[in-house]
Amino acid sequence: MCEVFNRVILSLREKPVITLLEGIKHYITVRIVKQRQMLERYNGEICPKIQVMIEKNKRDVGGGRQLGMVMWKWLILVYQMRLIHIL
Repeated sequence: MCEVFNRVILSLREKPVITLLEGIKHYITVRIVKQRQMLERYNGEICPKIQVMIEKNKRDVGGGRQLGMVMWKWLILVYQMRLIHIL
């Protein structure tokens, strides 16, 4: 996202501060409207990106009945990572 944002404001950088801020406001407003319109058309129960991650994990473990195990492994991994960062 940072690279895209920097590319968008590249043409605005040499303009006065007020113009720069108005350009950023316009970009963010248009992006929010596009995202909202995209999600209004989506009929799933959870966000599309999260759904893709869950489906990938289901394929990796061999089916939907083991989804709980995937979540459990993910929780263990997060816990271990936190322990590593603390130690």
